[in-house]
Amino acid sequence: MRYKIVESGNALFLILIAVALFAALSYAITQSGSGGGSVDREQEMLAAAQIIQYVGAIEQTITRLRLVNGCSDTEISFENSTVSGYVNPNAPIDKSCHIFDPAGGGMRYVKPNNLWLDKSESASRNFGDYWFTGTNRYRGVGTDAGNDTQPNARELVVYLNWLTKPICMAINRALNYPMTTGEPPLASGTRWDGAWQKWVGVYGPEYSYNVIPNGVSPGYLSGCWLGENTPRGG
Repeated sequence: MRYKIVESGNALFLILIAVALFAALSYAITQSGSGGGSVDREQEMLAAAQIIQYVGAIEQTITRLRLVNGCSDTEISFENSTVSGYVNPNAPIDKSCHIFDPAGGGMRYVKPNNLWLDKSESASRNFGDYWFTGTNRYRGVGTDAGNDTQPNARELVVYLNWLTKPICMAINRALNYPMTTGEPPLASGTRWDGAWQKWVGVYGPEYSYNVIPNGVSPGYLSGCWLGENTPRGG
């Protein structure tokens, strides 16, 4: 089954994610030292904290490149030596807007731990990698144009697909993300084929629809949920 965490947002969210991350790490450390929890649950909390930390670091790096290097969102490049297809022709040739280059953000692309993922989906697209895209619209976040076919309604997002359900739920607990009936919410109004478009400095295409989980108010910048609709996300 495919569960995914997404990140999108602004400078204010940089502060919020830091607070959420600290709380998640503190909780994991406290529980692991108490002797009262299972090893599996502790590992799930640790995995959730590592995922939140990594995507939070990516967002912080983007914020820094925009503020210090003057990079626009369409100049941001996720090109790296591990996953192909992220060459952004809009990025400066000096690589000052490259997230994963010493001349830019200086980050290292780190593949997700396969133990975090549902092995039954290993043959699926983008299994085992973080996925950077600008094709989906999140109501209540960013430039919400109110029309699915308008490219300026899209957000720059990082997905991690095919997470196991326990880790998905651990992420939501760490982020205080709503879970109706104790389960990860279903995403509605979605077309996941749009989420397969890698970020190369262009928002779109038009067929990528809304993404917002059923029963969850708009405006959440991070969360993990179960995909549905076209095609069914599992």
